[in-house]
Amino acid sequence: IVPQMELSFTDNYANTRGVADSNMILFQDVIAPANNTSDAQKLLWTFAEKGDTKEWYKNADLIDVMKTAEYHTYWLSNQSPISFYGNEDRIFANRSDESFFGNTLHEEYSKKNCKDGVLLPILDECLSQDYDNNFIVMHLEGEHEIFKLRYPPEFDQFKADNEDGIDEKQRQTKAEYDNAILYTDYILDEIIRRFERRDAVVIYIPDHGLEVYNNRDFVGHSSEDIGNRNMIEIPMLIWGSDQYWQKRPGLKEKIKSAVNRPYMTDDIIHTVLDLAGVQSTSYDPTKSIIN
Repeated sequence: IVPQMELSFTDNYANTRGVADSNMILFQDVIAPANNTSDAQKLLWTFAEKGDTKEWYKNADLIDVMKTAEYHTYWLSNQSPISFYGNEDRIFANRSDESFFGNTLHEEYSKKNCKDGVLLPILDECLSQDYDNNFIVMHLEGEHEIFKLRYPPEFDQFKADNEDGIDEKQRQTKAEYDNAILYTDYILDEIIRRFERRDAVVIYIPDHGLEVYNNRDFVGHSSEDIGNRNMIEIPMLIWGSDQYWQKRPGLKEKIKSAVNRPYMTDDIIHTVLDLAGVQSTSYDPTKSIIN
């Protein structure tokens, strides 16, 4: 039985909407399965797990499972489907019922300059359609370098003087990173506002973390052999509308009791299916953090 509901899955590196929102549950001990987008996506969207010997693409994927469960699926991305870095994004977008890419330019990855707000009117269009059940993936650009390209001028609130660092370059970079975080918080808030009067749940995770001068002269993310904890420690939250919680008595407290459990997001597919009330032959309730 598939409930009449909507699932929105947003992905980036920012923090939370704020502790004042009682419908939001923030997890405390979550790591990504990889410190780059390509490797993480292979594990986030399929039943593949970190360390598997079987090729990731031989596993069932979440888009197909949700379509089989009669959800209308959307893939909305502000990252480019072109070049090596866009392979997985393009694969899962093509499997979705509808897809949109805010950036389709074939250019150097770090110089993309399309703000995540481009996805909001596309989300509005999706929500205006008449489907009983929706599964919406939003893949944000977030805080990918170069940070100052990630936010519009009105979000230029943090300055180098607000930051610490060994020189002006480090302090300025940290300020631009904080401004990018601020903008992502705004985008996440705008996404949630669009679901407040619906039977809906929003799950938010980054595909990986980021290092910004954490005890060494380095910014960004890398291969695993030279990575560190900053590249895999990530926030994770689940937000549900009033209607969503009211229709599922006891679920919010059940989720709250799980916030301190250690978790790696290669198992996020099991948690999504848990929240949707959907099961498949590969679904394992012991791998859902809320079960």
